[in-house]
Parts: sequence; structure tokens; C-alpha cells
Amino acid sequence: MRLVSTSESREQINKSDLETVLEEQKKFYNLIKIELEMFNLENQYNKIATQNKETIDKIDRYEQEIDYYKSQLHRVSSEQQYYLKEYNKILESTSWKVMAPLRMIGSTFKGLTGRR
Repeated sequence: MRLVSTSESREQINKSDLETVLEEQKKFYNLIKIELEMFNLENQYNKIATQNKETIDKIDRYEQEIDYYKSQLHRVSSEQQYYLKEYNKILESTSWKVMAPLRMIGSTFKGLTGRR
């Protein structure tokens, strides 16, 4: 067995301590890297979440606008049906049928005189 001198012993202890400290520093550095990456990911998540909320808000506004235009279309369609029924009532009325020859004579007269 070899006897280790005091200076060699100190050197080995110091080397061992330095290796331990170096390992701890590496662990701490890796931990900091992970925390930084988590921070960046959280920022990306928050940015995407904000964009998604804005997109959802736009979709809601567009859906409301579509509903408004659908109701307007329904209203106009109902009005159109009403006026079409009224027009057909006029065409089917006795007075319209009786006056047809007079309207024809009037149209012919306007055509001859060049009046419109």
C-alpha cells in the first residue's frame, strides 16, 4: 500500500470537490435552460391563445352578421311573396279582364302617335 502525502491528498480532495461543483453547475445550467424554454413556450401559448380568441370573436361577429342578413332575406322574400300575390289578384280580377280590350286599344293608339 502506498502512502499518500498530505499535498496529494489535498489535491485529490480539491479535484473531487471541483468535479462535484462542476456537475452541480451543469445541472443548474440545464435547469435554467429548461426554465427558459418553458418561459418561451408559455409566451408562444399565450400569443396563440390571444390569436384564437380574436379569431373566435371574429367568427361570432360574422355569425351575427349572417343571421342579420338571413333575417333581412326572409323579410324581403316575404314581402316579395305578398306583392306577387297582390299582383296575381289584380291579374285575375274581373275589372282587369274587362279592361283588357281598352288597354289594347290604348297601346295601339300610343304606338301610332309615337307616345309612350
